[in-house]
Amino acid sequence: MGMSDKNKTDSLSFAAYLGCMGINPISVERESSSPKYIFVFDISEESFSSQADIFWSRKSNIDALTYFESLKVLKSRIYQNKNQESQYGKAE
Repeated sequence: MGMSDKNKTDSLSFAAYLGCMGINPISVERESSSPKYIFVFDISEESFSSQADIFWSRKSNIDALTYFESLKVLKSRIYQNKNQESQYGKAE
């Protein structure tokens, strides 16, 4: 129940929102049999759920430019993962 809890989402938009709130993913993982990526956050389940409620109910008042920058950071991490997968995937 503490800060060691890990919460996951495959929603790029929600992950970007969390980034705007100062909650960055500890990892970006690819689903095993899917092209989707999962964003893993090391925050309490209560905090994760609370942020999800705010985001999905459209009650957040974040700045558009801040949100855009957060999206760019997450997309960059996805592309880094893709490049690593292609490098190491071919070696196997």
